[in-house]
Amino acid sequence: MLKSILVLFAFSMFFTSCDKQKRNSKKIDGEWEITSYKLTDTEGLSDYAVCSGSYIFNSGENETDSYKYSCNLTFEFPSISGSTIESGVFQLFPDGEYMDVTNINSFNDVISTYNYRILTLTKTDLHLEFTDSISKIHSIIFKKKK
Repeated sequence: MLKSILVLFAFSMFFTSCDKQKRNSKKIDGEWEITSYKLTDTEGLSDYAVCSGSYIFNSGENETDSYKYSCNLTFEFPSISGSTIESGVFQLFPDGEYMDVTNINSFNDVISTYNYRILTLTKTDLHLEFTDSISKIHSIIFKKKK
């Protein structure tokens, strides 16, 4: 009896996580305009940027796990400024809390892959966070563009 309950629980967790992944792929689809960009260093000190631009996530209607994205951001922190123009693929994890974002150049070479934590994802709001190669935490907040 206990084994059948455990098997039933395992199946229900599997299907629930797949449903969450599908829901998140539908919610994230579209253009997201940046509203806030915070950079936290290894000592816990944070800076906010003056920023503009957007991410475009295209989950499409296919049944694959990888979807396309592009971004065009400009930012100006007190100590650094710049812009990011990139495109590639992203993959949502079944738990719905993380996604891998892989930057790919025009020769289909992988430039970088970051694991983004999805802190908030609604129809109108998106809050992502990732740690870069020098252990700085990037926290980016978006609003859905209409």
